[in-house]
Amino acid sequence: MTKLVDTIMILLDIALIIYFYNYAINTTDIVARLISCAAVTMEIFFIIRHFKMVKKSKQLNQ
Repeated sequence: MTKLVDTIMILLDIALIIYFYNYAINTTDIVARLISCAAVTMEIFFIIRHFKMVKKSKQLNQ
């Protein structure tokens, strides 16, 4: 069950990265681009943090 939730979370984060990236590419408003870039950065941060949490939980379960 946990692996399923982890997979869904990663796929959701990747989908949001793709969405915000495409939005930033297709807009001409500089403020929208900056907000989209910040959103992509935060999603990457969330993915890295999620991987660290999964790694830590695997170490605790051993």
